Amino acid sequence: MKDGLHSWCKSCFNKRNTNYQKLNKDKKSAWQKKYYYKNREKILEHQKLFQKQKRKIDPDFREKEKIKYHNRQARIRKNGGTFTLKEWRALKKKCNYTCQKCFKKEPAIKLTIDHIIALFNKGENTIKNIQPLCGSCNSIKGTKW
Repeated sequence: MKDGLHSWCKSCFNKRNTNYQKLNKDKKSAWQKKYYYKNREKILEHQKLFQKQKRKIDPDFREKEKIKYHNRQARIRKNGGTFTLKEWRALKKKCNYTCQKCFKKEPAIKLTIDHIIALFNKGENTIKNIQPLCGSCNSIKGTKW
């Protein structure tokens, strides 16, 4: 069905566009890289502004992004498992908002997600394999534990 503005109906246009995208994948990728390098500063500034606005609207934005990151890494590495913000908060509450290594409490420190068996060591991305550590303890730990 034509909308009166275009000579194509929506379904025909979508099919044509999808086929064009498949056939010209390399061309599109090259154009995107060129555009990014030409407009890098503008793009990065836009991303910073977007993140700043998201943090104002949603105070849990940063934690949600971290959880999405860990879930994605587990999917990429095919380790299995996911966890939610609700599970992470329940774990922090169970541990009394305390770092499991130095025993400092929030809000004096910011608790971070730490995998007991690291994802790159085939550890699962489940709440059973996660412990809350402060940022300094998490960075010191590395792969020692």
